Amino acid sequence: MIARRACMLILDTSAAMRGVSLVQLQDVLQKLVAGLKAEAVTTDVLDLGILTLGAKVHRLHEMVPLHRIAVPTRLIAAGPAPLGQAVARTLQTLESQEVQYRQHGMTFSPSRLVVLGRGRATDDWQPVAAACRDLVHQGRLEIIAAGVGADADLSVLGAFGDGHPLSLARLGMRAFLDTLQSRLTGDAGKLGTLSLVQPTNQGASVSDQPPVRASRAAADKTPTPSLGSDSSRSAALTAAPVDGTDDQTPNSPVEMLHDAAVQLQSGRMEAPESADDPWQGSCFRRRLMLTRNERKNWGRKPQSWPEPSPAQKLKRRLAKRHARSAHILEPAPELRIPPARAWFGAADTCVGAAHLRHEPPTPCQDAALVVAGDRPMLVVADGAGSSPVSDLGAEIVVMGLRRLVDSVSRQFRTVLDASDAPPDATARALAHTLVRHACGLLEDLASLHRRPVTDFRSTLLVAVGGRSHWLWSRVGDGALVVERDGALKLLGETGKGEFANQTVFLGRELRPEQVQWGLEPTLGMTGLAAMTDGAAERLVSLDGSRISGQLATFFNEARNEKLSRTGLRSFLQEREVWRSTSGDDRGLAILACDGE
Repeated sequence: MIARRACMLILDTSAAMRGVSLVQLQDVLQKLVAGLKAEAVTTDVLDLGILTLGAKVHRLHEMVPLHRIAVPTRLIAAGPAPLGQAVARTLQTLESQEVQYRQHGMTFSPSRLVVLGRGRATDDWQPVAAACRDLVHQGRLEIIAAGVGADADLSVLGAFGDGHPLSLARLGMRAFLDTLQSRLTGDAGKLGTLSLVQPTNQGASVSDQPPVRASRAAADKTPTPSLGSDSSRSAALTAAPVDGTDDQTPNSPVEMLHDAAVQLQSGRMEAPESADDPWQGSCFRRRLMLTRNERKNWGRKPQSWPEPSPAQKLKRRLAKRHARSAHILEPAPELRIPPARAWFGAADTCVGAAHLRHEPPTPCQDAALVVAGDRPMLVVADGAGSSPVSDLGAEIVVMGLRRLVDSVSRQFRTVLDASDAPPDATARALAHTLVRHACGLLEDLASLHRRPVTDFRSTLLVAVGGRSHWLWSRVGDGALVVERDGALKLLGETGKGEFANQTVFLGRELRPEQVQWGLEPTLGMTGLAAMTDGAAERLVSLDGSRISGQLATFFNEARNEKLSRTGLRSFLQEREVWRSTSGDDRGLAILACDGE
């Protein structure tokens, strides 16, 4: 007998998911549902529902059979993250679904709960997480938690289940989807034999029903009731105990691989990690999690290669661009490198009042990033107000440039760490490479979403530091301010107003002469700030002759390691400070060092 299974997806659509994280979540949702529908057995037994958490907990899709589910075309991120409230409501929905199974005399397996998001809960989620762990321990519920986003809080997500959440940033999209789908469909073919609850006849108790015999894959599991059922009313699993001292018939390699896959899917075995090869664990996990079709076709030579997905094409284009960028400069044979200096800082953005007055409210179109350490850098991007999804463009530019600097750190070391100043042609080529890479990121993003690149355009302010020099590039408005020997100075020309139709943006129309760039000696430099035009309204005068002393305060707090993102946000949201301004979004990035 085929057993039904209720499954609910909880999607984090809070404000913390804005940008690339929300795009990744949408992509995961579409591919996951498509993959589940492709499994014939899963389509027949799975009932699926979708719930979102953000400005409010919203049931995006009622629980229906899998083949009837419709994936939304666009998710909107806004509001806090009431994760505990969303999980509590989902538990009620799953319990109601199991009651319906019982009333209709249907066999069903323990319900499953899938949480996809960043793990940034803003409510009292700990009691709900404790209740979920109890249900999981009793076998009445199965929870799969998965982090989406580069800075997902896996500790919060793991508190709701077995403590081992998945991570999209660590596994990559393909391995992440394979693992997630395998855990959802791993026992789809055995639902009839692994069912913990049997239908009852009217007037008869469950104890009168014959017990269900467990399959080999579940032989070592303890009989437990399903979610919403009482332990005294559940049927017991019967299975012969496995004694390690008895003579056992050796398993074949295929059986051993299958048993390992079942153990891994149930969370009872972790893939080994190797210190020499950090990718070994992920590859081992993907090898174990084979679908039915993959096991059936194991060893067969494919007839033809499938067409790569848009995401795979984007990944290949980025890899080629990084490879080209890696050869723009040749390292010097010998470098005289000064000692390193410690840089500290923070960055944050704030949506402007003018965008909040829109219906629906426009998300913040600014993005800011600060990187400390051996290769300090700060990046600020301001999405064009006339572009509908420029917030995504600004986010991808900020993240992509950070990845580029990490990938070609050898070239930045050659230019910025040597005691001698590099030739102007070399420095200009590296500065233009940053800008060209940012333009390429927007073009790839537009191709992936099948939209014109003008829908994603943004400005750019980027500065990368070395032991001897800082290299900066600028496209469009905004301001770069450097602190040297206690004095504040504006880098480059004063910004042009966007509404005067004089601002330039990243894109195909950008010309080399529209890119401002420069080199600043690290010696004597104690602070650097980058800001969008919305933040510059109060921090830098229109002609650039006057700079607010608040930046000096931020620099002092940063070098004493007291500047935080929370402090910047409080300043950017202060009503008295930003009264009588244009109400534009505000983005600010601060870096400072001790100056020794």
